Amino acid sequence: MNVLEAVELTKVYEKRNGWNRGGARLNAPPAVSGLSLELRQGETLALVGESGCGKSTLARMLLKLEPPTAGRIRYRGTDITDWNFRQMREVRSRMQPVFQNSLASFDPAFTVEKIVGEPLRGARLERAAVVSRIAETLESVGLGSEYLRRYPSELSGGQQQRVGIARAIACEPEILVLDEPFSSLDYSLRKQAMRLLDGLKQRLGLSYLFITHDLSAVGTFCDRVSVMRRGEIVEQCPAAELQRGERHPYTRMLLDSIPVSHPALRNR
Repeated sequence: MNVLEAVELTKVYEKRNGWNRGGARLNAPPAVSGLSLELRQGETLALVGESGCGKSTLARMLLKLEPPTAGRIRYRGTDITDWNFRQMREVRSRMQPVFQNSLASFDPAFTVEKIVGEPLRGARLERAAVVSRIAETLESVGLGSEYLRRYPSELSGGQQQRVGIARAIACEPEILVLDEPFSSLDYSLRKQAMRLLDGLKQRLGLSYLFITHDLSAVGTFCDRVSVMRRGEIVEQCPAAELQRGERHPYTRMLLDSIPVSHPALRNR
């Protein structure tokens, strides 16, 4: 079953001619152009493309953080494109983002306890249940109760990312939108984060939309791949088949840009 769908989504940002707000409107190139894709229940779908191709714009539309210019968004078969904030309250808790730079998304004045508890503010839970949920969620990402009173600046990069993941899963979502979640981590921390997310997916039955410009992480972490270029999907395939057979020239360019330990491996 598809848990989330984009149907012919388009996003055009308005531009004006001149410095003043009264300047003539110009047609800007679409950031996303007639794009369709589906996220299936329990899978990890990679959305791959170079910076500026429209990946994050698509993610913001799917999360209902900004409206599309055209097209439809469906959650479990229900069209939510035109739903207002009140209608989206329940659905929003089912779809949560994990950002590229977790630190930048935290209020520096908040402790870890308050950061992880943020998504629970609208939940009908007793205070004791909220405290218990926060502690359990932190434990699930490998952080003990000693981190509850710490501030973001007191955490390492890997710990900050774990807190970002904990905040995302605190309200028990179905879908995580992972927007370049590993790009600020070194190789060792990246592997740890991938293992953590893979384990959470299996235990909690999550579905992931994994947004990245780096194809090197796709093969072992993802089920399917959609390659995006200039606001459009140019190729889709199972992740296991990404490096086999004929590929779109743009996909091949991205594959050839992956660093390898020996030049001969480029002929894979």
